[in-house]
Amino acid sequence: MKLQHKAWALVLTIVGLAALGSMLGVRSLVVDAFETLESDRATREGERARRLLNQQLVGLGASVRDYAYWGEAVEFARGNSNDFMEEQFDVGSLVNLGFAEAVVFNGQGELVSGVEVASIETLRPISQERTEQLRALIQPVLIDASGQTTLETYLAGQDRLDMVAVAAIRDPEAAPAATAPQGALILVRHFDEAAIQRFSDILMVPVQLSFDSACPADADSHLMPAGDLHNDLHTVVSGADGGKVTELVLTLEKDLQKVGGSIAWQAMAVALTFGLLACVVLVWLLDRLLLRRLQRLHTQVQGVTRKGPLLAGPVHMSGNDELSQLGQGVNGLLERVRSDAQAQADAHASQKALQRQLMQSQKNEALGRFTSGIAHDFNNALAAVSGWMRLATEDLDKTHPAYESLQHALKGSRHASSLIRQLQAYNGKAAPVLQRLSVGDLIQPSFSLLDPSRVHHCELAVHSRSKEAWVKADPTQLQQVLGNLLSNAADAMDGRGTITVTVDVVDLPPPAGAAPVPEATALPAGRYVAITVADTGAGISPENQQRIFDPFFTTKGVGRGTGLGLSVAQGILSRHGGAIGVVSTPGQGTAFHVYLPVCLQTAESVDATPAAQVRTGGGRLLFVDDDHLVRTAWATLLERQGWEVTQAEDGASAWTLFQRGKQRWDVVLTDYAMPGLDGVELASRIGALADAPPVVMMSGNIGTEEAERLSKTHFAAVLHKPVDPEALSKVLGGVLAPAARA
Repeated sequence: MKLQHKAWALVLTIVGLAALGSMLGVRSLVVDAFETLESDRATREGERARRLLNQQLVGLGASVRDYAYWGEAVEFARGNSNDFMEEQFDVGSLVNLGFAEAVVFNGQGELVSGVEVASIETLRPISQERTEQLRALIQPVLIDASGQTTLETYLAGQDRLDMVAVAAIRDPEAAPAATAPQGALILVRHFDEAAIQRFSDILMVPVQLSFDSACPADADSHLMPAGDLHNDLHTVVSGADGGKVTELVLTLEKDLQKVGGSIAWQAMAVALTFGLLACVVLVWLLDRLLLRRLQRLHTQVQGVTRKGPLLAGPVHMSGNDELSQLGQGVNGLLERVRSDAQAQADAHASQKALQRQLMQSQKNEALGRFTSGIAHDFNNALAAVSGWMRLATEDLDKTHPAYESLQHALKGSRHASSLIRQLQAYNGKAAPVLQRLSVGDLIQPSFSLLDPSRVHHCELAVHSRSKEAWVKADPTQLQQVLGNLLSNAADAMDGRGTITVTVDVVDLPPPAGAAPVPEATALPAGRYVAITVADTGAGISPENQQRIFDPFFTTKGVGRGTGLGLSVAQGILSRHGGAIGVVSTPGQGTAFHVYLPVCLQTAESVDATPAAQVRTGGGRLLFVDDDHLVRTAWATLLERQGWEVTQAEDGASAWTLFQRGKQRWDVVLTDYAMPGLDGVELASRIGALADAPPVVMMSGNIGTEEAERLSKTHFAAVLHKPVDPEALSKVLGGVLAPAARA
């Protein structure tokens, strides 16, 4: 039996069963749906009735609060007024407002006055039994010290439902301490036959009260048959404590169920008719749109099997459905098989590139750790050397032949210190030594430091367009940025051509029509020194422009670049509050744009410190350093400046001196990295003492962010080795001056 005939038989059988099932299902669904609609309508009517009843109770609660928050009510509850009830709750007022009872208790829960409507013209005192019933409701109101609690609930009366609202009697205009309840006011409204009739008219549904429980314990409403034409909906009315008080009984007509039965028979007839038509149409469509096309696809796939995937042509399948997508899938599979060899080759090449990148990353990570350790040890050595040379220069007369040699040696140590800061800039631990400087003065020296073999045939053209091109920056780090940009420009031109450097002062954000590089848009508004380094090389491709600031990315050959220059430059400029961006067009050269905030202060005003606030010596100082040469040399220098210095070889020794308590120091100068108790832990322990002296850290290997954090927590100042003796004495005197004034 062919697939075509099997499909026809299957369609006829399925459609016939579906038509029969739909006839029965439609009847069941329609009847059930209308029963559900009937039930849903009943639920909505019950909710509407309960909501309308609660609205009356809420209105009663608003009324009782209006009366309870009067000064006259407070005085009446205190026993200072006798006419409050006569004025506010006479028979006319109670009848007009629909109140049946009004009761006042004092703050001790004792009855002050209570009346109920006997007729439309007379009142009578509330009974003792009723008094006790209502007294049980006032406790939650009286125990609330804020006087804000209001109780709204229902009570089951004799053949009626009572709405009860209780509010604390207080003066809302009194001070907060005087708002405690002075008593409680209760208003009661009877939901009797007359009220039930009005309630039925509003709902347009007959309503009755039932004090017999018809609803299940866990249900708020329950629909019960009441003959062939009506249903009774029992809706629970609950009190403030959640307990059931009574049930509202709504009489509803069964009009929807009647309509549902009639529609069910009509739907069955329609389902049968359309089922027969569907059989005929579906068989025709199945044969024309699916079976014939499936046969053609089967024939073409057999051809692919015979010829093989590498020699077979593509499968042709018209249309835009699953069969055509299946044909496209077969074609895609054939194409995938043909491209597997190339894909494997590409994957192999990519794996080799990733391996090279990983090796480069590991190499640079190791180099970073190596430079960090070298910088720390070399800084300690420089601190000792510069200290002893400083002592030697102080011991020699300026006319001594060795004096000038020592000065040159000190100059060399300072240059070595600047080189160490460049190493620390590699791993992000270089603390910028900020000073006011002219950008134009750094360009030619930065160019002169480049490898002559790479810039021998390059010309440098500098255009300074503003005399205000002064910034507050670290000259060594800024020179590192300029040197990197100049070196990249020379490499882009293969060492031949003109490098144009333009220095100007611009305002950010710029005026309309003068947009800067995108990287500058994130800078705060203000004046900036703009430095442009432009070359006439081949330019940078658009895809590489998105990656040039990524660490380790480089387009230079082996041995000519590590891919760290621009990323380090970007980090340095970011720490200086600036930015760097690039504009390049392939074949037309490249221009790097650097932005740094303008510094308008004079050189003296940047680092000026009032002389009256700085002490240069004369205090007692505890010097803690595990390097003997550094400790001995700098202790001697400080003693010559007037300090009384006590030396400690490590943090533990220094803490032992503090624990003995035989001597007090005005300031503590400590190293950071020491065996055992380091400088941070020592400063933490000293800071916990009473009358603790200020602590200054002097370290050769600490990052800028960490130095700022430590300056705000444990240390009065953080210095970087090697430090100039005058600068050290100035910092020590500066941190000592506030303590002396205190």
